[in-house]
Amino acid sequence: MQMHLQTMARTLEMPVAVELTLPDQISDEPMKSLYLLHDYGGNRMQWNQKTALERYVTGMNLAVIMVDGNNRYFV
Repeated sequence: MQMHLQTMARTLEMPVAVELTLPDQISDEPMKSLYLLHDYGGNRMQWNQKTALERYVTGMNLAVIMVDGNNRYFV
């Protein structure tokens, strides 16, 4: 399941777009998280467009979080 969110990042003082890939079946076990950060000049959608991300995580109890950092560096 794909979800798109927009939230306010207080430290950046600007809105930030977030793309989530969640399992179709949510289990009672705690869900693990994987944060994927893009490179300079890219955006959060690169992971969906240039990889088979959805196929890789199918059947896993995993939330994949892709944050749009614009043209900034992640620290």
